Amino acid sequence: MRTLPRSGLKGVTPAALGWLAGDWLGSNGEDPVEEHWSPLRGNTLQGMFRWVKDGKVHFYELIAIEQEGEFVRMRIKHFHPGLVGWEEKDRAHEWVLVRLDGQEAVFFELDTPEARWAVYRLESRDRLVSYFMREDEPVTDTGMFEYTRCVGDSFAPGESRLIELWERHMRCEFTERDAAATVATMSRENYVNHVPVLTGGRGVEEMLEFYGRHFIPRMPADTRITPVCRTVGQGRVVDEIIFSFTHDTEMDWMLPGVPPTGRRVEVALVVVVQIAGDEIVCERIYWDQASVLVQIGLLQPSGLPVAGVESARKVLDPGLPSNGLIRRSTRAS
Repeated sequence: MRTLPRSGLKGVTPAALGWLAGDWLGSNGEDPVEEHWSPLRGNTLQGMFRWVKDGKVHFYELIAIEQEGEFVRMRIKHFHPGLVGWEEKDRAHEWVLVRLDGQEAVFFELDTPEARWAVYRLESRDRLVSYFMREDEPVTDTGMFEYTRCVGDSFAPGESRLIELWERHMRCEFTERDAAATVATMSRENYVNHVPVLTGGRGVEEMLEFYGRHFIPRMPADTRITPVCRTVGQGRVVDEIIFSFTHDTEMDWMLPGVPPTGRRVEVALVVVVQIAGDEIVCERIYWDQASVLVQIGLLQPSGLPVAGVESARKVLDPGLPSNGLIRRSTRAS
């Protein structure tokens, strides 16, 4: 029998599930299903689900993922066609986040006689899976929902080819963790530059050394990448992401020479990838190193125009306050 967690996970906010955002189309068996998740606003994620059976709406769901004290809760209300609610007016099915492993979130249902879990897993940027499970039962077809991100006509075929090349490179780095396969996606004269600290390399030999010794094996165990925005064109892919991790290993590529602090870090990254033919020519990666140093305790922000985790949080939630440093300087003068 599987042992699954039931206690709420502390120290996490809805921002950690920002990878859910987007329009997702899929199926449950032969039935079309869809989920639509709005971007994080007000520290809340909002979702809508629709299931169509035999050409007619089977039911709808309205979903909210919210912060409640130290925990993240998910509430679901169901509706028949005509928006006739299943639950009483002030009631909803309530779940608490109990596990977050990379881009897999597990929720435990509260106040029900039978223990049940809901799982959301982002298997790639454009593939989302969700399902329900119990400890002593296998996942059934009726409980499994498989989705593909709906991108409409936003990317032309040539642009989609650039995306596929870049995502293949990312899979080699973060999923397969294979330095040789990663470098095989790149040109012989490629280069990588992590701009704040000048780590990376140029050419096959340097990149095999870098990926094999300083990057892939020096990646924290709980590393999580949350997509924010992607721009494609003129032979380039530009990704804006939130890079999150616990500093549990010496990260040669980002924090060379700094012993593990055990502290949590969330930082906004911009990755500029240039592609020629079927090969990656270069990568330039930018981030705010001051924000990272604040979060691991090596830089005290008092009196300096720098911010910590707030920088990444505001990228995900533009509704968070602006100009805090200006107000601080005005009070100090």
